[in-house]
Amino acid sequence: MRNEGPGAPSTAFVDVYRPASHADLAVVRMALEADGIQYCVKNQVASMSVRAATGADELSVMVRPDQADAARPAITEALGA
Repeated sequence: MRNEGPGAPSTAFVDVYRPASHADLAVVRMALEADGIQYCVKNQVASMSVRAATGADELSVMVRPDQADAARPAITEALGA
């Protein structure tokens, strides 16, 4: 499904959280899904590689700009921070 033309939602995503582990990522994903927030995870597969030890492939949770303000407190609450 493609959204194009005037009034179409932006396909750009913004970085809202950088999980320290895949366990944190799982918690964050569940929270965002429960709140209906669309997200993508940058470097999810690469973070499990040998290069991950260098920090070159750091995990990053990204959401649509119009959902960033809702995503940040949902992430904080889910992690108990």
